[in-house]
Amino acid sequence: PLTNLLKGKPKSLFCTPEATSAVETLQQAFMSAPLLVHPDPQKLFIVEVDASTSGVGAVLSQQHGNPPKLHLCAKP
Repeated sequence: PLTNLLKGKPKSLFCTPEATSAVETLQQAFMSAPLLVHPDPQKLFIVEVDASTSGVGAVLSQQHGNPPKLHLCAKP
């Protein structure tokens, strides 16, 4: 439902009940374990960077768990 909101480069968004429900589901997923993990200063940090003529981005993450999963520590 969320991808449909952006089709055709709309000038305004019309939120459907399905899109609203999808946003709420995403919000809950981003605020719940195991997604949120405190950084462990004893573990290796992974830095990923990207740049273009219009911007710069970076992600600081660590591997946690078995099997290892990357967990976000910081993002600009």
